[in-house]
Amino acid sequence: MLPPALRVALERELTGTDQQRLAAAASGLSERYREGHSRTTAPFVQNAADVLAYAATRMPATLGAIKAACAEIAQRQPSFQPSTQLDLGAGTGAGTWAASQTWPSLHQHQLIERENTMLQLGQRLMQAGPTSLQQAAWQQANLPNTNNLGSYDLVTIGYVLGELNATQRQQLLTQAWQATSGVLLIVEPGTPRGFELILAARAFLLEQQAHLIAPCPHQQTCPLQANDWCHFATRIERTRFHRSLKGAELGYEDEKSSYVAVSRQASQRAQARVIRHPLHQPQRIQLQLCTPQGLISPTINKRDAQWKQARKAEWGDSFELNLSQD
Repeated sequence: MLPPALRVALERELTGTDQQRLAAAASGLSERYREGHSRTTAPFVQNAADVLAYAATRMPATLGAIKAACAEIAQRQPSFQPSTQLDLGAGTGAGTWAASQTWPSLHQHQLIERENTMLQLGQRLMQAGPTSLQQAAWQQANLPNTNNLGSYDLVTIGYVLGELNATQRQQLLTQAWQATSGVLLIVEPGTPRGFELILAARAFLLEQQAHLIAPCPHQQTCPLQANDWCHFATRIERTRFHRSLKGAELGYEDEKSSYVAVSRQASQRAQARVIRHPLHQPQRIQLQLCTPQGLISPTINKRDAQWKQARKAEWGDSFELNLSQD
């Protein structure tokens, strides 16, 4: 759910606009998003209508996916209380809003965004937020950035890697990790291509001696087969403008995303991760879990000690294994 202040500010921006034009822009954005559009050919957001359509339809989904990943970091590293954040490829600021909601300790935000119209809208929206967001520092710049980015407790890269070529991605990951004093979070669409980018980022960061936080319960080679991909879903509430521009009837949508979070410090990783919807049957639940020993599909019976945990388990949750069981 969007923060109430952001929802009001966004509706204020959208009120009185040409809804047909915005709907056409939203359709174009969706098509480019599905195709894995790259900024090496043309900007993902091409005009003012695109920016407003993005804020109405994609910003809530981006915010929700990044916030879900932030929540997992907070669970795995409860002592992590960042005070500074760098948001790379910030768009209209969804990653900064998400982090601010997760960690009230944040009081300094630096956002870098290429598109000036996106940046300006993001700045206006943040004036409705808490003081730390109102005072956030925005910089218009291309990524990767050749300047010294500084050092930050938290660095976020949301839905950016797919908009860069291979050389640019490598440079950005290098710069982002150098700027990270605490935690680096990278989120991409939950598509085969998005997961491919996350997997490559994961491998690179492990080479830099980064410590995995989530979602992986291990630092070994990903056990998924080549035709499969690791992704999760976050339910997003649609605003009235969102429904209108997409011609949608449902008041929600499920945003699918892939992510990796790493840290300078070792953290207590999950023992296992639920990577599919649990299969509920009478008196039993079958789970598909990623574990340090690989992929397993245990069946939890009603008599088992982990029955209550299995009943509550959802796709994407961590799962604590009963190591005493066979």
